[in-house]
Amino acid sequence: MKLIIGHIRDIQPNKKTPHLELYFDRRDSSSLPHGDKEPVDLFFGQEKWRGTIRTTTSNPPYFHTSFEGVSGRLRGSDLFPRFGFKAGDDLTFEVLAVGELKLHHNAE
Repeated sequence: MKLIIGHIRDIQPNKKTPHLELYFDRRDSSSLPHGDKEPVDLFFGQEKWRGTIRTTTSNPPYFHTSFEGVSGRLRGSDLFPRFGFKAGDDLTFEVLAVGELKLHHNAE
């Protein structure tokens, strides 16, 4: 089982409301799809959310702002708090396949 750590960051910390995005360490790039806007499914328990990730810049790999799930489209700023996560939290994901990450049971 391959585990990687995601970091929730507020990319606009001086704003009144948080703007949350999910980043990964560069060392985990080989476990993620390679490209500018590659689809990735995130599984939080039984809920699946599809986002796109960018891994081709000098920045660490990161998800773009919005995610799509059964209940519609949400920004990371709305999605992560829905599961109790906030800026500064580290989330452990199990790599199910390239493009599929499941929140590890220790983090749920």
